[in-house]
Amino acid sequence: MSALTPLPRRWQVPALVALLTGLAWWLRSAFPPDAFADDPPYHLLRVLRLLHDAPAPTTPDAFVAHPVGSVTMWPWGFDWLLAALIRPCVGPSPTREAVVAACGAVIPFLGAALVPLVWRLARPVLPAGWALVACALVALQPLHVVYSAYGRVDHHVVEPLLFVLGALGPVSFLAHASRTGSRTLIGSGMMTGLTFAFFPTASLQVVLLVTFLGTALAVCPPRAGLAPARTFALSAVCGTALALLASPRPTALVFHTPSLLHVLLVASAGVAVVVAELGVRRGVRPALALAQGAALAAGALAALTAVLSGLWLAVTDGLAYVLQSRTGFMSDESQPLFGNLTTGLALVTWLAPLALVGVVAGVSPRPTSPARVALAALTLPLLFLACVQLRFVVVATPVLAVAVAQGLASLWQWTSSLRQTAGVHRLAHVLAFWALTGAALVPSTELIATGAPVPPVTRLMRAAAEVLERAPLAQGMGLLAPGPYGHLFKLYASVPTVCDNFWGDAESDAAQRRCLELLFAEGTVEAARLLSTLRIGAVVILAPTVTQVRADATRLGRPAELWVTAEGQLTAAFADTLWGRLARFGADAPAGAAGPYGLQLLERLSLTPAGRSRIRAYVYQLPEALPDAARAGH
Repeated sequence: MSALTPLPRRWQVPALVALLTGLAWWLRSAFPPDAFADDPPYHLLRVLRLLHDAPAPTTPDAFVAHPVGSVTMWPWGFDWLLAALIRPCVGPSPTREAVVAACGAVIPFLGAALVPLVWRLARPVLPAGWALVACALVALQPLHVVYSAYGRVDHHVVEPLLFVLGALGPVSFLAHASRTGSRTLIGSGMMTGLTFAFFPTASLQVVLLVTFLGTALAVCPPRAGLAPARTFALSAVCGTALALLASPRPTALVFHTPSLLHVLLVASAGVAVVVAELGVRRGVRPALALAQGAALAAGALAALTAVLSGLWLAVTDGLAYVLQSRTGFMSDESQPLFGNLTTGLALVTWLAPLALVGVVAGVSPRPTSPARVALAALTLPLLFLACVQLRFVVVATPVLAVAVAQGLASLWQWTSSLRQTAGVHRLAHVLAFWALTGAALVPSTELIATGAPVPPVTRLMRAAAEVLERAPLAQGMGLLAPGPYGHLFKLYASVPTVCDNFWGDAESDAAQRRCLELLFAEGTVEAARLLSTLRIGAVVILAPTVTQVRADATRLGRPAELWVTAEGQLTAAFADTLWGRLARFGADAPAGAAGPYGLQLLERLSLTPAGRSRIRAYVYQLPEALPDAARAGH
């Protein structure tokens, strides 16, 4: 007996899926338009450039890692997609404001598109009613709502979409082999490989898909004329090779953008499942066939590591980048999901623990479908990654929703048995079950209703960018600004920055270090030398806090005790740094005053969020860095 019987009529199911899709779009469109920091401004800048100049992916960007410039680490697939989607709306040579508005409006549609895709993923493993529950969980998950909110132009929004597109073919084949042809497997394999073209942390997602679903295809009952594992794996390799077209460094061995490393990794995983499939077709026991495939793939990788000197370094650097980078561990999305248990559960709904019940139900020894077992096995590593870092929650959203729906279904069956034993009326059981389920969603709905997507500091940095936009720098001069907001200044002030939100590759990490060395430069001589060497024409700093000074000292590799006492006070040594001098001067001087290092205080900005202390920022400019005409007027 099901909590959702009788099942909806045929025409009602599409209507309910459409209704949930509309709800998802509405929730994601309800955020007020505002400026996001971190990744969105750079994606918007890329789209703006694509619609004007169409730069090649390998073109260095002078706005990044000033004054050196850099070939940026992100692949271009997401930016190409956005440019193609908005081009009919913004016309030729669009303004920045038009691109920002159009791209911002696209994001909720991409977020809502996950709902019907999850329906397609869940339907082979769940009854229609519980598949609709999975769709509702996707629509209401707060973390996915935030990452696909209006204006958040970030590649994270396509991660779960690409995951589901990659998984649909194998799951459909495992559930309905007689009705699923090779074209479905080829399409899913190609989308799996093309995932590399859209975001830098795709490796784990792609390798998991090829390994787990490829293994399930390899050991499934044979179908005449079709080798499903080989079809899926080879298509994934072809998709990965095609993704190199979107790479800034296609011929290198690097982790953070499509490269030869990814082709080798996917090919190795493909070799393992293809060898296993051949063994199973020849009568070898599945476990032995899988072991043979894994051994051959591991041997091939070991041989390649011996031949290609940079391969092992690329893999280890990649793992450091994804799991715990030297510079990236400070970012919000690198924090564990349950660092704060209550907030973590609210972000993924308090029903999330039922995902483990759903996984156990999926792999239980009772008669079950290969599709359910494969999807449950794939869910476990994704749930582990989601617990380790927030960034993986987004890509795990589809399987988390399906697993929770499966867990709810199992819980319903168990409580139904108890109801019959206890003689409880069925209506009372239904009402109690869904009342408790709805109560578990209350903290998440409150989070969606009250959560502000844009922190106050970001609004302050946006105001600082407007100040600099009114006082543009001369060609070749750059800006020192807090790293997490570097992209925002590139877009809204049209100025190169010394560092930004890029980290994990050698060039970006070097830029981060240059920023920190300048901030903590002690004495006027050293700071002035660095300002001149780095061709700094403007400086934006936040008033220092003990927490931020300690964090930045850690990133620089210096003991925090140099600048913060054990009692939590900033030291005299910190007061002698560029950061300390400019903050102290800016706190008291009027706008227009001549400050340290020949810099002029353009503006002192402040903001007092409700229930928080005042946040201050100071905008400085070097008069000599102005264009000739502006300098004369100045």
